[in-house]
Amino acid sequence: MQMYNWMSSIDGKRLLGQITLPGSHDAGIFTDEATSKGMVSKSSAVCQDVNVYEQCIAGSRNPSEFVILRFTKPKGESDDIVKSLLPSSLKKRLYTSSTFRNFAACPISEFRGKALCVFEPESFRSLRPQDGLHPFCRYSGGKTQYGIVACGKYSNSAALREVVDGQVGKIDEHAAHSPLDHLFVLYWTQTFNPGHIFKKGRLKTNIRGLAFKARNPDKERQKQRVTGGAHHNMDYLKDLLAMGQDKFGKHHLKVKPTTLADRQRIMPNVIMYDFVNIETSKKIVALNEPVLMGHLIEDEEALEEFYG
Repeated sequence: MQMYNWMSSIDGKRLLGQITLPGSHDAGIFTDEATSKGMVSKSSAVCQDVNVYEQCIAGSRNPSEFVILRFTKPKGESDDIVKSLLPSSLKKRLYTSSTFRNFAACPISEFRGKALCVFEPESFRSLRPQDGLHPFCRYSGGKTQYGIVACGKYSNSAALREVVDGQVGKIDEHAAHSPLDHLFVLYWTQTFNPGHIFKKGRLKTNIRGLAFKARNPDKERQKQRVTGGAHHNMDYLKDLLAMGQDKFGKHHLKVKPTTLADRQRIMPNVIMYDFVNIETSKKIVALNEPVLMGHLIEDEEALEEFYG
C-alpha cells in the first residue's frame, strides 16, 4: 500500500485508541533549521532530515485523513498569537469541537481531513476546543481527562538495549492501565545525554549516527541481544509487539499468528522515531493489520532444533 492512502483501509468506526500511527519525534528540529549552541553541536540536536511537511509526506500522516500536532509554547509567545495563527494557517482543516472530549474514545471518522492541535495546559492560559485549542495531558489513571491523554516516556539512553528495556517496561505498565481512555506513545528513539561523552569541549556523537548504526549479526548470536541503531531494528520492535515476547528471550522460536484483539492491550497508538522515512513508516502502519505474522530469527542451528 502507498503511504499517501494507507489510512483509507482502516474502518472509520475504529477508535483513535485502537490504531497505531507513525510519529515524528521532535519534528521541528530538522537539518536546515537547527544550529549549534554552546557545547552542544548541531548533530547532537537534529532529530529529522526534512521539514514537517516532508515528514508528513513520508508517512507521519495521510493528507486525506488527519494529523495530530502537539505544540510546545516558545518563550515569550502569547496565547493570542496561537489563537489567531492556527485558524489562519489551517482554516477549515483545523479540528474544533463544542466541548472538551477524550480523543482516544472517538472514532477516527470524526477526524478525517483535520488537524488536531493539542497544547500542555500548564503552558497556555486558555484552551478552548471551539477555537481548535485542545489539551495534551499525561495519563493519571482514575481521573477524567480530555484532549490527547497519553502514557509513555522515552528511555533517555543512546544504547539501544537500554531503549528496548525501557520501552518494554512502558509496555508492561500500559497493559495494566484502563483501556481506551488514553493513548500509548512508544519512543523508539535513542537520546543523547549531555552529561555523557565530551570531546574537545563538544559532544562528539550525533543522533543520526546512533539511529542508523548497522546491526552486528555475530554479536547478536553471541550475546543474544539486539545490536545497531533504532532504524535497523524496527522489524525487531514489530516482532516484539506482534508476538508479545522478545525473540532473544528463552522462547524466541514460539511463533504464532496474532489477531489485532490479541495485541490490543500492549499495542502502542503512536511510535515516535527520528528521521522519518517511508520505509520505516510502512513497518509501523503494518501493525494495524488484522493478522500479523511473527518472524523467526535467522539461526540455522535453532531452526534445525525447532523443526526437528
